[in-house]
Amino acid sequence: MSSYHTTLANSCPDEQALFEYVDELAEGSGDKKIQEHLETCHLCQKHISDMENLANVVNSVCKDLINPQIPKKIGKYRIQSIIDEGGMGKVWKAVDPYLDRPVAIKVMKKHLLGEQRNRERFIREAQTLAHLDHPNIVKIYSCGFESQEMYIVMEFIEGKPLFTPGKSKVTHLDDFLMLTDRVAAAIEAAHAGGVIHRDLKPNNIMVDSRGWLKLLDFGISRQMDMSTTLTYTGELLGTVKYMAPELIEGEEASMRSDIYSFGLIMYEWLSGKSLFQQTQLASLIDQIRANDLIPLQEIRTDIPIELASLINNMTLKDPQKRLCDLKIIRNSLNTFKSPELNTQEPWCPQEVSFTAAHDSNNQANDKLPNKHFQALCEKRKVPKEDMAKVYELALEMQHSLKSIFPRKQKESKPHLSSFKVKKAIRKYKKKHGHKLTLADKLDLIGVLLTGIIFLLIYLAFSLFRA
Repeated sequence: MSSYHTTLANSCPDEQALFEYVDELAEGSGDKKIQEHLETCHLCQKHISDMENLANVVNSVCKDLINPQIPKKIGKYRIQSIIDEGGMGKVWKAVDPYLDRPVAIKVMKKHLLGEQRNRERFIREAQTLAHLDHPNIVKIYSCGFESQEMYIVMEFIEGKPLFTPGKSKVTHLDDFLMLTDRVAAAIEAAHAGGVIHRDLKPNNIMVDSRGWLKLLDFGISRQMDMSTTLTYTGELLGTVKYMAPELIEGEEASMRSDIYSFGLIMYEWLSGKSLFQQTQLASLIDQIRANDLIPLQEIRTDIPIELASLINNMTLKDPQKRLCDLKIIRNSLNTFKSPELNTQEPWCPQEVSFTAAHDSNNQANDKLPNKHFQALCEKRKVPKEDMAKVYELALEMQHSLKSIFPRKQKESKPHLSSFKVKKAIRKYKKKHGHKLTLADKLDLIGVLLTGIIFLLIYLAFSLFRA
């Protein structure tokens, strides 16, 4: 048993006792003393959770291992392959049949749907992503609950993690500075939006083949102004290795705790060392609490001492002494760049966002159904860059209608009538606060008059039959 455990007022049961307790739970029993201890000890709660052997999930986990099944479709999306699997759910690569683009779908594990806090945490992730608009934060397209499955649809990132701890080491400082500046920009945008990430680690930072960087997995993020908590008291959430010491002590997550995790990521990448390698939770926590990081300048004498000092200040154990201003961090990172890199056009989130959106709209405009659709949009003064969004909205409306009145239809070339397109244009303008043109108003009058005519015909037919 670790020194940390022995200092507790009620000593924790050893690992063997916890395993036996989990096995007893599967048989419908369990040691009451251990059960009482678990209600107050977050360390043992986390230890049992990491075993992935709790009685209420054993059956479903075993079924998945013995007979893994890949669903053909989730909602309208065609599943292709599995990307990853975590504690909350699985992430699938899929294709949107209407827009013909790859997406990533995160699906909550079915045995977790029964608990309200799990559903709330899952929905919170979707809401968090929906309110964050930044080129270095993964975008959300949709979310839903269908056929006993709760899922989030996000953009698909074809890439790899920022680096592999212990196996990757920075050789080109300018690449390190540029990519970490983009990570800092994403964290800064999240904080500006009132969101603490709480689970920053290399695997949650993806870089694609073009060098674009995306911050992922806001599943346990916390909004700064939340009046209610979505976690049990004392529960340890996140990847312990990258947790700020104050979180292990049970304090609230803050911007400073995110900066500590970010600093630790920078430290590992520059040093090439994997920190805190204990496999047992209690020993890992002891190591984080007791051991100080070796000053980075002692490991990498070839990097600027100011950069090493910056990272050391980001990873101070005392949150009150820790550097906590991301603007200062970003400005500092820019000062370390080589003169050649600093003379280039500065990387601008707004410009990148506009360019990406422009390219995306051009690709989507190429897939617009026909000139008739574009003519309807132009007559109603829909900007060309918004036509793809109107088209997507019209397809979503048609998909909803098909779920009520299904009929055979080729998914690659969905038919959109003028009526549906006009309705989608009005809905899009209303959603984005745009004024209706005269053509829109005439369309609306036409719909009302058509409705009145059909009503009169129905009444006349009813009177005739009477």
